[in-house]
Amino acid sequence: MFVFLFSILFLSKMLHLKQNFPKLHKISFALLALNLLSIILILSIPKEYISSLVMTVTLLMFPLLMSISIAGWYKGEQAAKYLTIGWGLFVALSAIYSLRVSGVVPGSFLADYAVEIGSALEALLFSFALLARFNQFKNEKLLLEQRAQFAIDELGNLTATNSMNDVRKTTVDTMRMALVCWQESTGKDMVDLAKESKQWGSHFDKSTATWRSQALARYRNLKTLPSKPRINKVIETVEFVLKHCPPETNAHRELHKQLSLLNEQLQKRSS
Repeated sequence: MFVFLFSILFLSKMLHLKQNFPKLHKISFALLALNLLSIILILSIPKEYISSLVMTVTLLMFPLLMSISIAGWYKGEQAAKYLTIGWGLFVALSAIYSLRVSGVVPGSFLADYAVEIGSALEALLFSFALLARFNQFKNEKLLLEQRAQFAIDELGNLTATNSMNDVRKTTVDTMRMALVCWQESTGKDMVDLAKESKQWGSHFDKSTATWRSQALARYRNLKTLPSKPRINKVIETVEFVLKHCPPETNAHRELHKQLSLLNEQLQKRSS
């Protein structure tokens, strides 16, 4: 029972159910109440009924927990994917062990140690879930920092009236947001974007033993932006990133809005 209790709390915190999935949060709260009630009943009912109660609660709790995890996976939560696979493997291997004990399947290394193997795989996948959540926190922080930089740039350019200056600033903001969206969605860096989009050159810097893309890097700052920026390359790059960024994410929405603003300013300048 305590395993389910901690599983519910872990799942709720890991997926931020209250903020991201209000309906699932209500279900998890109901499961938590049910689990607490079961613990109280175990302490008060006769011993001969405890096994039946535990079996009943297990049959009820596990499918519901799996449903919450699968729903989180469907919504794009990477952590939920690892939780679902981890639980699924543990249950499947536990079933194999039960069949081995019952004599349904012959003895083998997998069957004899199925529970241990399942527990190890579950722990490994749960660690992947924690890592995925950590990376998400890091990307959210990067996105917040990028928004803060946008705000600072806005304050520093309130007096700008020239349409070309507006386009230049929007070009830089759009490229910055594209890099944020790319890193958040793929985990890859600016050089990978330059190579895969086939819009920017890259070279190997022997002095630092790293790959660089100076052409793309110049589009991240107004001071280094070329006097005649290649807007078409910027738009092609942004559209490439949007194809690799899940539509339901904030980064995708922010980037799409930024691209629309750039196109709008380009149309006004040409009219």
